[in-house]
Amino acid sequence: MTELWIIVAPEWLDSDDVSLAIEIFGNNDGLHEHGFQEVLVSATELLGMDQVDAFVLVDWTTDTSITHSPEDYTVCVQAIVDGQAFGAEYCRTLGPF
Repeated sequence: MTELWIIVAPEWLDSDDVSLAIEIFGNNDGLHEHGFQEVLVSATELLGMDQVDAFVLVDWTTDTSITHSPEDYTVCVQAIVDGQAFGAEYCRTLGPF
């Protein structure tokens, strides 16, 4: 299991209408998808917040591909509101791990 720290709007914490669609790709030896997961923001663990941002923890459990070690990863997160994508998708490359 992998922990992802994600910044969300504080007002999403108590909503059952907002979820996060998360995809992780490995970038070594070609692009390999490590899975897709959608989780309600209200089901995440709150790590801390201020008036603008809330920092939440998501436990990443979907990983179906062989991992090269060390590997660079691209993580993409899209907010979903009432089943529709909301705002821009945010992607970031992390690693190597």
